[in-house]
Amino acid sequence: MLLGKTTLCHMAEGQLDREYGSGAPYVLWIAMGMQENPDALKGPGTYNDYNLDTYLQAGYDSIEAAEVAKGDIRQCLAKWQEDPVAAVTFLKEKLLIQWIEPTYCSFNQTRYQYRPQGWVEDLYTGQANERALAFLNRFQGMVYLAVFGYYLRILLGKLKGVQVLPGIIFLGGFFITILWEAKSRYVYPYIVMILPGAACSMEYYGRLLAGGIGRIAGGIVSSRERKQKQKEIGRTA
Repeated sequence: MLLGKTTLCHMAEGQLDREYGSGAPYVLWIAMGMQENPDALKGPGTYNDYNLDTYLQAGYDSIEAAEVAKGDIRQCLAKWQEDPVAAVTFLKEKLLIQWIEPTYCSFNQTRYQYRPQGWVEDLYTGQANERALAFLNRFQGMVYLAVFGYYLRILLGKLKGVQVLPGIIFLGGFFITILWEAKSRYVYPYIVMILPGAACSMEYYGRLLAGGIGRIAGGIVSSRERKQKQKEIGRTA
């Protein structure tokens, strides 16, 4: 993929007789992820054109754009240092809009359609959408509960080696979403990554629960059998 991108860039530079450089630096997205969005409906740290505007104002100079972004990051950190409560509130809301959005932008990013059929409109804006969101919210909660069980097994030493790799990647994704531009679709790959571990944990705890219920039921049956035998002995005595 990187080779294809590089080849296309060189071809475009040859046709237009100009160099594009390394493009917009990644630090622009980090700086944008630390800013409030003028559109309050989108939430803190979401896309606000900062990366594009800064890169254009820098005359497509990657180094200059990066220095501007680093300066904005330092200003933001200074403000957070003066008001830690505001920083915690900002980061909490930023994380929530990414991690508890159960569609992971699937509806939002595909909502512009040409003459959609009736059932599609209902799924995106009608009662079907409400039912879908209700189901996805519950499903997401179940997945996160299973993920908690997965990490609990890691802490108890039940999982080792390759088995903990999805958990490490998942935590890495979580910390990336603290820094990067906020968008729930960026969370989705990490959810997919953790699903096998979550599923195995559900099966593991399901077996424990079934075993516990079986032992309790067996104890009840044994107790009844003992009482029955005692009654029979009392009758024959």
